[in-house]
Amino acid sequence: MTTLAQAAGIPIEWNAARDDLVFDPRLQVKEIKSRSRGALRPVLPDDAATTPADAIQYWMYNGIAFAEHQAAFARLNIQYELTLIYPAWLGAERGKTLGHIHAFPSGAVYNHPEVIEIVYGEALFLCQTLDVADRSSSFCYAVHAKAGDKVVFSPNMHHLTINASDDLLLFSDLIDVRVRGDYSGLSAMQGGSYLYGAAGWQPNPAYRAVAPLELWPAEEYPALGLTRDVPLYELIWRKPEQLEWLSQPETFGATFPALWSKLPARVTKGEKG
Repeated sequence: MTTLAQAAGIPIEWNAARDDLVFDPRLQVKEIKSRSRGALRPVLPDDAATTPADAIQYWMYNGIAFAEHQAAFARLNIQYELTLIYPAWLGAERGKTLGHIHAFPSGAVYNHPEVIEIVYGEALFLCQTLDVADRSSSFCYAVHAKAGDKVVFSPNMHHLTINASDDLLLFSDLIDVRVRGDYSGLSAMQGGSYLYGAAGWQPNPAYRAVAPLELWPAEEYPALGLTRDVPLYELIWRKPEQLEWLSQPETFGATFPALWSKLPARVTKGEKG
């Protein structure tokens, strides 16, 4: 049986008493944050969906690294993160994150991409465009990912994560350290363009119009080391040059041409939102 440490590629384990993570003392963790159910109220239909409002819905562990890898992370301007989402439902919806779009660097037409790996459990990732003024989404897709799967988020898309099972969900990501999440768009729309509950995907009634939801598989990118058999963390010491695209959003289209070709012109031409 694959242990949590083997799946992640770093020495971590469950704290069974609290259902959170224990890190080996050799690992440095820059920041630990939590998000309560009450904090998710902007993307939920009513207060009842947050009960109990002070309960933790998910944890975020940012800037995780062995001391000997810190220089490589700094040179690439990226960091390794973990997110742990509990399976507790939010009213009629499965547990999810608040959802955001990455803030744009000053003067840039593309924001930073991201790559995610499922360490344990199952996830649904919803990615979409958003026009808040028109209360609409003209393009949206979802990826169902399981342990070992990698999922790449392109620039200029809003995205959120849903715990797709009745078990814990733990996923890792690599991202540029300058990235800040802008939560205002999805919060203004009471969440993503589609909601996921007992009946599966349903259009969010807060939207005036949404495009048909496309369902995409999780993909592998062997040329970039993004395969099921290599934990995401290991790329920092195996072939760190394969991660340079994370801090060079203008190169995303050339790095992921097949993915880029499936996205709408408003994304590939650098339109924000």
